[in-house]
Amino acid sequence: MPVETIARPGVVFALWGRPTLADFDRIERLIAETASSSPGGKVVYVARIPASAPAPDGALVRYLLSRLGVFKQNCSAYHAIIEGSGFGVAIKRGVITTLLQCSQTRDMVFVHARVDSVLKTATKHGLEQVCLVLEEARHKGMLTDPPHELAAH
Repeated sequence: MPVETIARPGVVFALWGRPTLADFDRIERLIAETASSSPGGKVVYVARIPASAPAPDGALVRYLLSRLGVFKQNCSAYHAIIEGSGFGVAIKRGVITTLLQCSQTRDMVFVHARVDSVLKTATKHGLEQVCLVLEEARHKGMLTDPPHELAAH
């Protein structure tokens, strides 16, 4: 499965594996649906990209960037957890941060190296709900690397 999700009022969590355009569309719909039934009409979106996950191709990145307006409309914060270490991963984090912040999402986008870093910046954006969803993700094995889909390859 390319992406696994948890959606609760105020928070959407996604564990990314091998993303497709259909996955991006599904996440976008899930965020919009969850936001419409959440207090304040917005959600905190937390995306975990494990170190073992392949990078999306250029077409997927361009598509994601073209859809950021929908994320801005429905999210109070977007936390991208790009795990791993080394120069290559640091470059990925830097590129993603630059792309997202240049797209007028500066005050809502946070890029992290680890899951626990989310809790340090989520205080303004539904910390209690984020903690509950991350605990559920941990219980379901969604915070271990590699995730289920990638472990088989």
